[in-house]
Amino acid sequence: MFFLFLWIYVGLQNEVDIQLRGLESYTGFKMKQANTIAAFPRNGRLTVAVGDLHDSFEIIGPDDVVWFLGVWSQYVQNEEIEIDVQHRGFAIYEMVSANRIKQLALESPAEVTVIRPEDQQEKTTQLTTDLLKENAQIHLQKTNLGGGSPIIRGMSGNRVLYLVDGFRINNGTYRLGLNQYLNSVPAEAIGQIEVLGGPSGVQYGSDGLGGTIQLLTADLFQDRENGIGFEQYVSTSDGTHIETALFNWNSASFSALGHLKHNSFSNLMAGSPVNEQIPTGYDQLDGSLNLGFKLGPTETLSMTNLMSSAEDIPRTDRIWSGKDLLWTYSPQDFRLHGIRFKSDRPHFMWDAFEFGTAWMRQEEGRNRISAKKPDIIRHSYNTVDTTQVNATFNKFISRHQLIYGFDYAHDTVDSWASKEDKTTGETTPDQPKFPDDSRYTQYGAFLIDNWNLSGKMTLRAGLRYAKVRHSGTLTDPLGLTRLENDNLSPVLSFSYKTGKHFLSVSATQGFRAPNLEDALSAGFSNKGFDAPNPFLQPETVWNGDLTYRYRSAKVLFQSTLYTAVYDNLIERVPSTWQGDPRYQGEDVFMMDNVGRAEVWGAGLSLLYKLPLGWTLDADLALTRGTQTEKDEPMTRIPPLRGHFQLRWDCQPCRFAVDVDFAGHQNRLSPDDLNDTRIPATGTPGYAAIHLRSFWQMTSQLKLNASIENLGDKLYKQHGSGIYEPGRRFVLQLSYRSR
Repeated sequence: MFFLFLWIYVGLQNEVDIQLRGLESYTGFKMKQANTIAAFPRNGRLTVAVGDLHDSFEIIGPDDVVWFLGVWSQYVQNEEIEIDVQHRGFAIYEMVSANRIKQLALESPAEVTVIRPEDQQEKTTQLTTDLLKENAQIHLQKTNLGGGSPIIRGMSGNRVLYLVDGFRINNGTYRLGLNQYLNSVPAEAIGQIEVLGGPSGVQYGSDGLGGTIQLLTADLFQDRENGIGFEQYVSTSDGTHIETALFNWNSASFSALGHLKHNSFSNLMAGSPVNEQIPTGYDQLDGSLNLGFKLGPTETLSMTNLMSSAEDIPRTDRIWSGKDLLWTYSPQDFRLHGIRFKSDRPHFMWDAFEFGTAWMRQEEGRNRISAKKPDIIRHSYNTVDTTQVNATFNKFISRHQLIYGFDYAHDTVDSWASKEDKTTGETTPDQPKFPDDSRYTQYGAFLIDNWNLSGKMTLRAGLRYAKVRHSGTLTDPLGLTRLENDNLSPVLSFSYKTGKHFLSVSATQGFRAPNLEDALSAGFSNKGFDAPNPFLQPETVWNGDLTYRYRSAKVLFQSTLYTAVYDNLIERVPSTWQGDPRYQGEDVFMMDNVGRAEVWGAGLSLLYKLPLGWTLDADLALTRGTQTEKDEPMTRIPPLRGHFQLRWDCQPCRFAVDVDFAGHQNRLSPDDLNDTRIPATGTPGYAAIHLRSFWQMTSQLKLNASIENLGDKLYKQHGSGIYEPGRRFVLQLSYRSR
């Protein structure tokens, strides 16, 4: 049984909070056991009878942790309501990415964004990246419909780290440029997404220069009613349809969650005059089976099993540019099997710890017909198997909270390629993208100390040692190539918290060791043919953040200013392959450490509870990046972006008006000017309006109805190869058995 000492604070109009141990004598509200200790069942629910007071309140737990922020006027008078304090209400989320342990997002020393699908019930989600789409801090570039590459603080591709339940999704073959791999993780399995702005070198090692995206599967130990479910999604404009089957089972010591989903994406319809975008459609199947075991009062074991498989995903921009007659990714397969053990049983070395291990496989095939050689079909196929082990320990010593642990990940790569002559039918071996014996390994250890200087001030200091190795046999004269890099990454931050205010200043260092894609790959890209360069050095960044947050029962506000200085940035430069500056009719490039760059920016977000069930949710982000040695803009830097939502909760319904907008981006780098996905005058600005709703028809049936892009605006994200959908009507019917 979980016990919480319950304090209720009722904010009066003069903004003086009165601490109450009993509601009735002050407000007329009735709450079970409010005078003493409230006993909660496992999911932390309690029942409140609403009276006549129309003001705000807080539920505060141990150590002044805010469990819930609410406004009485949101509820119907004289009707019972349930407050789910485990879910924090009003976006008081717990997160793990900033310190690798649970903490309130409001008290994170870094810029954080927490996204929970269940808090966006009015939205219908097709792919995982759709959950990130309407957040100003995340610029979502889409080369094709199956793609979706988040750009955080001007960084993309393998400079952004992806995690699932603490396991790395990035492997040694991730591209420096934009990629589609985040959509390999099934959206239906996700319970929470955490986006950490800035480098995460201390927490996770290599790769997270611009930011980290952690996908957390749904909590297996949250109480749910046992049953099965079915969802049917239909888009009227293009005929896209999605079918999903779900189930869940809970008992005292065991729980299971799973789903199976089929996506049939038709060619995407853009606004007029583009209309149907050919080719964009493809099919995808994904599923999950996650199991949880309660081994005792302080130990749990969870098992994560995820899969997805897609066929014939077209690279739309290559077809539209006329460079290729065919370019598809087929197959695009992903599997992850992970086990994580957690214990809260104290030990002299730790108060709590968790240990995880996982195996992941990524399979990717490419099929290409160049416009310059229309009689030749080239096939390439890569399989990457990744084994991971990690552990995190948490120990309190006086005023210090020590967080320490280690990580290990090892990739093995199988790669082959062939070319087929359509005229003769002859198939011969071709240049594979990676050496067939490629290996990529990274490991490290870290220590973070959160020092509580006083009740209001916290000093955070951390350090990680990381080492990265890779090897592979290239064609002569290079032969067997081995490369090792190591790095010592620090972090230092100071936080001040008083009442409703939180202020943090931090300095962090991150690095990214060159991976197999950078150093050893040979293959075609958007610019031409990429040749290997096994002599690359790591990229590094020094980052400074200033973050301010304000929270009350009606307002949550966050603002962040940041600056980042990059050194040894890896970019494509003209080169030769086998002594020739052109290969199969394409210009030859290779990756090289080309110099320094500076990025600065700002982010604002606001959540404001209005009377009568209305809520305002808005955010805004600005990024500016410059290659300092050349005094030129950096590539694919997003324009000023924002999102605005006004929603009305009127149980059992919700209605929302969403506005996405972006400025005109005409500050272009030389690479941008040569990119067929970006107009010569820059990417036009836009404002798109969406109307969304859901209706809980019965305890078992829910209906979502939306009109997206109400004005049929023709627009796309900066750097994207396709346009966003035009006006379309979306319906989704969801059934859950009870």
